[in-house]
Amino acid sequence: MLNTIVFLGAPGCGKGTQASIIQKKLGYLHVSTGDLLRQIVTEDSEFAQELKKILSSGDLVSDELVNEIIDDFYSKNMNCKGIILDGYPRNILQAKLLDVMLKKYNSEVTKVIFFELKEDTIIKRIVGRYTCDVCNAVYNKFFNTSKVEGECDICHNHQFNIRSDDTEEVVRNRLKIFHDSTEPLLKFYNDKLVKINADQALDAVSAEILMNL
Repeated sequence: MLNTIVFLGAPGCGKGTQASIIQKKLGYLHVSTGDLLRQIVTEDSEFAQELKKILSSGDLVSDELVNEIIDDFYSKNMNCKGIILDGYPRNILQAKLLDVMLKKYNSEVTKVIFFELKEDTIIKRIVGRYTCDVCNAVYNKFFNTSKVEGECDICHNHQFNIRSDDTEEVVRNRLKIFHDSTEPLLKFYNDKLVKINADQALDAVSAEILMNL
């Protein structure tokens, strides 16, 4: 059976980083709906432009569209060991659509990892982050600045990128959507749910996740 693990948490809680770490340890695939959608945005199409407007405002795309994108990913990766879903499902309807879809691929959600983190920490994590244009190293002006101001520690590049949707206004809107739409999933997945303290060192969070899988 194709194993499916869901990583749940507010934006900026570190679930994407941990998904990348855990996938390597378990030999799973990591699929981030955010990354898939941002990839579509780079395409030259009318749909991409409409999607760009939705993402830049912090709103969510339709449940049916996201489900189609995830379904397409599964159809291309049916023979993998397992999949970590990062950023999906985001609400009860998506969770129900996911359950139906997974049956086609002889899979089911076996574990749901919820990343707990205080809201003020989340805001600083997102608003403060910036990325090297060359090697994509990630920094944060509040928690993890480069050793030399304005210079990447890894490749010594001096050009950095800040995502256009990493503003406090957009983040607070995304958090409101999370509280309204995604938090009810904690009850929906109650029998499969594991809560993780996300305000720890990366290694400590990874160890706690692996201990509960």
